[in-house]
Amino acid sequence: HKALLTIAKSLRKMREIFKLMHEYVNPLSFHGFLRIFFSGWKDNPMLPDGLLYEGVSEEPRKLSGGSAAQSSAIQCFDELLGIRHREEIAASFLKRMRDYMPPAHRLFIETVADKPSLREYV
Repeated sequence: HKALLTIAKSLRKMREIFKLMHEYVNPLSFHGFLRIFFSGWKDNPMLPDGLLYEGVSEEPRKLSGGSAAQSSAIQCFDELLGIRHREEIAASFLKRMRDYMPPAHRLFIETVADKPSLREYV
C-alpha cells in the first residue's frame, strides 16, 4: 500500500513539473521554430530517404526525433498500471520509441508488461 502511495505522489510531482514547461517555453515558439529541429528523419516528408551522416554511415539513416515517449519512467508507469493505448498507431509508436531507451530500461519495461497490472489495486 505504501509503495502505491509513493508512486501516486511521484506521478503528481511529475505532472506539476511538466506544467512548469509552459511558464518557460512559449508553445507557439516551440512548435513554430524549435520543434522542427527535434522532429528527426524518420517519417519526415522533407527527408523521405533519411539523413546521411557523413563519416558514420554509407546509407542515409531514418531516426525518430526526441519525444516524451522515449521516457522510460512514463512508459514504465503505463505498463505498471495496465494503460493500453487504443489506437494502433500510438501503441506502435510507443513501442518503437523503446528502441531509443537504454537496453536495461527497455528490458525492465518489457518485464513489467509481462506481469499482472496494478490497475485493480489502484
